[in-house]
Amino acid sequence: MNEYQREYLEPKNQEPDEDAIDLGHYLRVLLGARWGIFSLVLAATVLTWLVGTNMTKIYSASATLLIEDREVNIVSIEELYGIDPSQKAFFTTQLQILNSRELAERVVKKLQLAEHPEFDPLKNAGFFAPYKWLPFLSKPLPLSEARQFRHTVGMFQEILEVSAVVGTQIVKISFEASDPELSYQVANTIGSEYINSDLESRLALTQTAAQWLTSRLEGMRTDLERSEADLQGYRERENLIDVGGVQTLTASDVGNLASSLLQVRSLVAGLSNQIATLGDLSEYDEDWERFPGVLSDVLASQLKAKESEGSRALSELSRRYGPMHPKLITAIANEEEAKAAYHRQVVKVVSGFEVAYREALADERALQSRLDQSKNEIQSINRKNYQLSQLEREVEANQQLYDLFFTRFKETNGGQFGASVARFIDKALKPGGPVRPVVRNMILIAGLLSFAIGFALAVLRDYLDNTVRNPRAVEEKLNQVLIGTLPLMKVEPDDGELSEFFFSSKHGAFAEAVRTIRTSVVLSSIDKPLKTILVTSSIAGEGKTTTSMNIAYAMGQMEKVLLLDADMRRPSVAKNIGLPARSPGLSDVMVGSIKFEECLHRHQGIDILTAGAAVPNPLELLSSNKFRSLLKALDARYDRVIVDSAPSVPVSDSLVLANLIGGVVFVVRSDATKVPVISDGLNRLSRVKTPLLGIVLNGFSPEKNKGYGYGYGYGYGYGYGYGYGSGEGYETKDPIV
Repeated sequence: MNEYQREYLEPKNQEPDEDAIDLGHYLRVLLGARWGIFSLVLAATVLTWLVGTNMTKIYSASATLLIEDREVNIVSIEELYGIDPSQKAFFTTQLQILNSRELAERVVKKLQLAEHPEFDPLKNAGFFAPYKWLPFLSKPLPLSEARQFRHTVGMFQEILEVSAVVGTQIVKISFEASDPELSYQVANTIGSEYINSDLESRLALTQTAAQWLTSRLEGMRTDLERSEADLQGYRERENLIDVGGVQTLTASDVGNLASSLLQVRSLVAGLSNQIATLGDLSEYDEDWERFPGVLSDVLASQLKAKESEGSRALSELSRRYGPMHPKLITAIANEEEAKAAYHRQVVKVVSGFEVAYREALADERALQSRLDQSKNEIQSINRKNYQLSQLEREVEANQQLYDLFFTRFKETNGGQFGASVARFIDKALKPGGPVRPVVRNMILIAGLLSFAIGFALAVLRDYLDNTVRNPRAVEEKLNQVLIGTLPLMKVEPDDGELSEFFFSSKHGAFAEAVRTIRTSVVLSSIDKPLKTILVTSSIAGEGKTTTSMNIAYAMGQMEKVLLLDADMRRPSVAKNIGLPARSPGLSDVMVGSIKFEECLHRHQGIDILTAGAAVPNPLELLSSNKFRSLLKALDARYDRVIVDSAPSVPVSDSLVLANLIGGVVFVVRSDATKVPVISDGLNRLSRVKTPLLGIVLNGFSPEKNKGYGYGYGYGYGYGYGYGYGSGEGYETKDPIV
């Protein structure tokens, strides 16, 4: 590298900061991929809009509850069960109840949600349900009633959202549904059923306490009744009506019982004598009619009179009528009935005396027994009084305990339950609009996400890109000096040959770029001008021929210039100036078949020596002393000789030429050739001592590389490629321009 290159073309020696982020580079990447990113963002936003507008709209409604820990004015549950929850635990418990399956089932049953389309598993199967996109799969059968109910409850719990407002006792109940009516109905019903459930649980708890008290009361009542029965039984067994008078009664009864016993014995004796006169009581005896007791019986006397009257009537009628006369028959029946009634009364009276006798005998025995017992009771009265006192104390204790529990039982059943622990602060209202999809937000997110993805892909593409796309890459990837860029030009049908764009008034930017390259080449050897300059590339299709021709045209405006086509394998200069590809040229001059002047062509102010006829071994020709002599002759005749050579990678022609040339211009096509291929070509050239003047970046598109500051708004495009066979030969697949 000469002094000019080191001073003016070589980047300043600054230690690069490997950790620093080159924002400018990423900006250039962004600008270069702007249309692709824009297309991605546009497609994403349009698709998002289409999807969002066709998505099922979801509505949300919320109700708020205030939950307070209030003591119910009933029997203390804490006393019964030993419960004393903290406020925090109580609030957490209520949240769990709001989220419980039991409460969900209550709401599902009340609103009949199992029949609502919102909870239809077939409807909610989604687009990716197999039966929707696989025609051979049949649609699933509807769920059974029980499974549908469980499915609905599960979905309900998943959708329901219960959250506590931090720092308060307020709970927010939210529910989402595609039906706005359903969303606020469910939110309100959850709150209502929770309140009802709380009241029911309080009632059930009170009932439980009442049942417990009732069971205890039953046991206490049984104990009380048993003790009372024992007391009463003892009193009855001991004939103790008045415990205080037991002793008095026992002492005074002895005389009373003895007097009564004498009276009863006198009665027994009298009755015994009367019964003795009656004889056998098993058969009726007319003598019974003369018994004093019968004679003194009023009813027996009346019946006897009636019998006598019937007998008189019968006697009178029998004289008047015959035996078959109705009146006589009736009189007979009346007389017999009166007689039977009288006999029955006689029997009854007689039997009564017998019963009275037996009762008197029983009284006698009882009085005798009591008289005997009274004598013994005086001795055992103290023991009986002690036992009686025990029984009375037991009855009193059972009575007091029973009265205590009975009072609590009445308080429990008649107590006031008070208000529920929760009440509505705000009931849910019918939603005015869906909460999702929010198409605007979706589009915004899709736009930002697609932009990020597009930018990431652009960065990834730039990172994975192993070509030289812009001037910066020449220095970063090739570590070489850039002496100029040729913009990518859009060739119109009337633009003519690309090799002559230097003279086109339509493409001033291209001409200016060529002049810049010319200036760089001239300044690179200002102290000792290089008279011969080799233009080459790594492979075919880089645009070396176009570059060499335009550089020659630019220098031809200042100097006497010869353009030498030394690409003996695939020459293209002749074609570009309108001559046959194998017009007489260099090869013909070398073999001496045609004189130099006859092969020389004047074009656009410069002399051009084409490649000439094809030769079997171009490398041997270019290595010959005769070719060296020709170069010396040309060097003496012209101010500048521009040599267009074959690519450096597929063949060695350019390496041989480089030993004979003062400097090399290496052409690299932007965003085309891989860096390893370019580096291979440069490494091959580095084997010779000919200085590399720099890199010409051909086909650079400022539109694709925004931000590099080269200011070319034009571009050109051309297809240019070589294919290589065996040996040192190569062939073109696309026409060289």
